[in-house]
Amino acid sequence: MGGPARDELRELNLILASDNQTAIDIEGVKVLQRYSGNALEGKSVWDLRQIKRSIELGLGPRSEEECEVATF
Repeated sequence: MGGPARDELRELNLILASDNQTAIDIEGVKVLQRYSGNALEGKSVWDLRQIKRSIELGLGPRSEEECEVATF
């Protein structure tokens, strides 16, 4: 670990798009969790402080059921 200035760079060839920033953050965390050695490994996205605060403010989906992901 060590952040974006260190460690291995990976090119995912992935585009995330939404009109809701919280939804993008949630899905972005899920993508990062697919790779071993990250600080988010083993954590629930719904327990992350920033996501919880966003939900409190009514800024995004409140549960997995409210997230819709389309792949192309």
